Amino acid sequence: MKNLRFLLVVVSLLFGTVSVNAKEDFEVDGIYYNIIDYANSYVEVTYKGDFDSSFDEYAGDVVIPETVTYANKTFTVTRIGYLAFCACKNLNSVTIPNSVTSIVRQAFYCSSITSVKLGGGVKEIGNQAFSDCTNLTSVTIPDNVTSLGNAVFSYCSNLSSLVIGDGITRIGPRVFKNFGILESVTIPDSVKIIGEEAFKGCTGLTNLVIPDSVTSIGYAAFHDCSKLTS
Repeated sequence: MKNLRFLLVVVSLLFGTVSVNAKEDFEVDGIYYNIIDYANSYVEVTYKGDFDSSFDEYAGDVVIPETVTYANKTFTVTRIGYLAFCACKNLNSVTIPNSVTSIVRQAFYCSSITSVKLGGGVKEIGNQAFSDCTNLTSVTIPDNVTSLGNAVFSYCSNLSSLVIGDGITRIGPRVFKNFGILESVTIPDSVKIIGEEAFKGCTGLTNLVIPDSVTSIGYAAFHDCSKLTS
């Protein structure tokens, strides 16, 4: 596990898909930040140190503030950065403030998080942001979220409750793949597209409601949903 971040970054760099900082810019009250726009005073939450750290920087219940002051300057927290909480094995919950508009890809990947409270400002959640979070039991996607990346909640094997907000128009590829024990899903009227393998391997799923608004369902969207009867 200790080299997971390093391996993720190497793969991303090989495919030319990511630019990252190797170390946090500053720390306040146990939370680490990178400055992403100094002129506008914007920062993102990040991890401590280098990619192959011990994954212990965040534990228990983490409450992220809307603003943070460092070196006599007040910054607004607008983003949860790449790999910020990745593989943190003692993480319980995270409360995300209204100032945050984006959760970057793999932000919580493979962490022990059990619950997350999304603020009213979150618009987009990136690829695999919560993938392989096997302790996560329930997810509510609020109406303010308009974009879900690929495989956002894939392999969250203990998720038993899912609420999809009315802001979502597209459920992308593999978003809920291998959801495990989830039994029922109601897709809101705002959704027009269900991507390939979106619910593949949701072996506990028995009931699904697809609204008239959906015009396209991708390849193998419900493959291996062996208990789906309605």
